[in-house]
Formats: sequence, C-alpha cells, structure tokens
Amino acid sequence: MPTRFRKTSCLAVLLYLISIPPIWALQSETRGVPWVGDNGLPESVREIMARGDVAESERPPRLRTDRRGHHDRSNLPENPSAPKVSKWPSAGLPGLKDDLLMDVEEARTDATAPSAPQTLGTNVIAATISTSGFIPPDSMGAVGPTQILVPVNGRIRTLTKAGALDGIIDTTTDSFFNTVRNASTTSDPRVVFDRLSQRWFIVMINTATPNRVLVAVSSGATITGMGSFTFFQFRHDLVGPTPNADTGGFADQPSLGVDNNALYVGVNVFNAAGTAFLGSTGFVINKANLIGGSLVVTPFRQLSTGSIAGPFAPLGVTNMNPSATEGYFIGVDNLAFSKLQIRRVSSPGGTPSISSNITLTVPATALPRTVPAQGSSPLPLDGNDDRLVDAQITNGSLWTAHGIQVNSSGVASSTGGRNGVRFYEIINLTTTPSLRQSGTLFDPAASNPLFFWTGSIATSGQGHTALGASFAAAAPFNGGTINGYAGVAFNGRLAGGALGTLNPTTNLNPGGGTYNVETSSSRGRQR
Repeated sequence: MPTRFRKTSCLAVLLYLISIPPIWALQSETRGVPWVGDNGLPESVREIMARGDVAESERPPRLRTDRRGHHDRSNLPENPSAPKVSKWPSAGLPGLKDDLLMDVEEARTDATAPSAPQTLGTNVIAATISTSGFIPPDSMGAVGPTQILVPVNGRIRTLTKAGALDGIIDTTTDSFFNTVRNASTTSDPRVVFDRLSQRWFIVMINTATPNRVLVAVSSGATITGMGSFTFFQFRHDLVGPTPNADTGGFADQPSLGVDNNALYVGVNVFNAAGTAFLGSTGFVINKANLIGGSLVVTPFRQLSTGSIAGPFAPLGVTNMNPSATEGYFIGVDNLAFSKLQIRRVSSPGGTPSISSNITLTVPATALPRTVPAQGSSPLPLDGNDDRLVDAQITNGSLWTAHGIQVNSSGVASSTGGRNGVRFYEIINLTTTPSLRQSGTLFDPAASNPLFFWTGSIATSGQGHTALGASFAAAAPFNGGTINGYAGVAFNGRLAGGALGTLNPTTNLNPGGGTYNVETSSSRGRQR
C-alpha cells in the first residue's frame, strides 16, 4: 500500500510538472497595436541621381549634427553581482577553464601577424568631410553580393567590392530621401543587406521636432540605374494610440535590425528642447508588407524611462535564420551599469507582442571617457557613451559590443585611464538567455595607452568573429615608431579559440593625420 501510494504520487507530480509552462513562457508580454501608414513611394535610382548634387562650395562646412538630447549616465550605480573581470569565463574562477588574456603589448608592436578570422582587404575611403559636410559622420555600411553601400550623415554612396566608387548612387542623403523627409535635414543612417529577401534596407531620421523615421527598400540585391528604392516615413509619435508618452518628442539615433519577419527600429526619445529623456521606444515593421509597398508599424513605448529599468538605446537585432519566429531588442540597462536588457518579440510577422525585461548580468562596465589623439589639441575626441553599437544573431548566438572605460588589466573602472571595446556572446535566446563568453579589446600599457572605442562586431556562419574599432593615443607609441593619430583597429577570434579571448590587433592609420575640425567641444565621433 505505501509503495503504491508513492508511485501514484510521483506520477501525479510528474504530470503536474509537465503541465507547467517553462519560466520563460510565463514572462508577461505586451500585445502591440499595429498601425497602417501611407503606401511607399517608389523612385528609380536614375530619378534619384537626376536631381543632381549640391556643389561642394554650397555645402555648409563642418555642420554639426549634435544629438537633440543627452541622457547623463555618468552616475549610475554598479550592478553588485557583476564580476570585476576583463573576460568571461575568467581565469582562476572555480569550475571555469583557466586560459590566457590577450597580449595587447604584442599587438602594439605589430610584431606578430594576427591569426585573423578574416584577412584584411581593400582600405576604402568612402566619404570625407568635404563630400559629407557633417560632424560627426555616423558612418555606416553594409556589403551585398556585388556592392558596398555606405551612408554617412550628408552622403550616400555605392562602391564595388574592390573599393572603387561605381557612381550608381553618389548623392546627399537629403536628396536620396527627398520624397519623404518633409524638407528637413536627414541624420543618423543605418543600413542592412538582407540576404533572405535580397534587398537593402536603409533607415534615417529627419531633424524636425517631432520628427520622422525614414525607411528605404531596394528593388533587388544589385543596385543599378534601372533599379529602384521604395520610400516610407512615419512620424514616430503618431504611430499607434495617441497621445502617448512620446508625443511632441524627438526620436534620436535609430537602430536597425532585420530578420525573416520584420524590421526592428529602436530609438531614444527626448523632449522637444532636448533637456529630458522621455524613454526608449521600439518599432516593429512588418517586412512582407514593406516589400509589397505598404507600411505596418507596431510601436512599443517606454521600454525604459528615466526611472524605469529597461534597454537604453535599444538595438534591433539582425538575424539571417530563415526559420526565425521571434525578434529581439537589446540594450544596456538604463538604471545600472553591468546589465543588459533584452526584449523578445513574439509574432513579429503578425500582431507582435513584446516581453518584459530579460535582465542579463555581465562583467563590470563603466562609462567611456573622452579620447586623446596625437595632434588633436586642445580638444579630445568624443568617446560616446556605453550603449551597444550593433547586434546580430548567428547560429543561435547573439553577438554585440560596446565601448567602456577600463584599467590596465582590462577591468572596468571609472578611473581606468583608457577605453576598451567589450564583446558578448549570448545563448539560449528562446528560453533563458545566458552569457556564454565576453572579452575586451584593451591596451595594458602603463603610460600613453591606446584607446579603443566605437567598436563593431560580426560573426560568420562558421562562428569566426571580426571586431573592428577606432583607436588613438595621445602620442606616438612603440618607441615613437607608430603614431597615435586616430585610426582603425581590426581584431577578432576564431570559433575554436579559448572563450573570451581575442587575437592580436592590427592598427591601421596609413599616413596618419590630426583630427582638428572643431574648436568648441569634444570632437566628432569616429566610427
């Protein structure tokens, strides 16, 4: 009798446990309200280029495109659960494999050729201040089957894969988005080549207040004069129910992620005067409708606010998995350092819903500082803040990166005296996301360290990762044989490398040169 009772009880408990949804499925979700906008306006590339260009002599030189608002993150508290390490898994922690940190001193001398996941190719100058006219440039780019498409503030261009301007598109971003920008200046470009639909997606904003989000979709993979783009726009605060928390505000620095179902655009919203942070907002744009010429946008507002935790500067995540059924936004936590906040989007191709915060503790982070660069006197370069810079999912892992201030050991510190670029690989996205690894590109030099900032990351289908960044130093290093002018650093890791580690760094600043284009504040960001 006791034995039979125990068997019955165990079976009942097992059936009960099976019937309970997993913890991730119990997270609260907010169901969105799709909004239908105006149909797209198609325009051939030939028509775009026929509008002509603005003569260089007529462009406003060194025109600033400062952000409309600023959210001070300098006094955020530290996450007490964050380990104070430069990489994860970290050497010496119980139960974790003990492996080596990157030897950046070797990278500084360039004495050892890097075992890079990708070899360095053509060095391309896509645009300069004379062809753009804007500071900062907010340089972006994507690579398609036959071309490179580079939009910066004030200029959009196509190039061959060999790095030559092909002249197919070479015009101002104002002219490119002329049909939808409402006679206002364009700013803050993003571009993705979508391998799934074989199309280019470009997002910018106009600078009126309240402002519009502008979207362009190509007609195919190769951009030609006979090809076309279809242009869309929506005023960010009129999407969905109105009035709302963003009414009358300015949507700043849009991100762009693309997957099989949707485009994901995240923004920070400030009041009209730029004096108050209203919150962060994510827009889910139905991709099939967009390609078909119609606009369906679902807004999710107040993902974070000045007093509510959530993703600051939320990044839409790109995912080229054709079977993907969920989308994502990710950002640093708005109220504390050393946390990432993830929002999962369900049914992105139908009526989207968004999860509550999925909080991930990461190794300690700190706000970057301004960047000294040789010859850039008396003003330093802008180190930006600690927001994530781009995010993509490859083989089920989410890869992202951002700039932080670190000490000579690569550990985050508000007095570290140098900036580094931290990367993350996040797994178990559809259940309970967790950190598989993180690492930091930094310089351990005791004096005159290199600063690395505004990093970007990409991972191939084979799992090899490339990490790019800007770099600079106050003075020449390596005994004065290498200058400290602002340049580009290239790094990465092979799929089979020890977790959290990077290969030696290659620093590129051929010819070098000072960056003295402003005299009234910290200089424009390098990307």
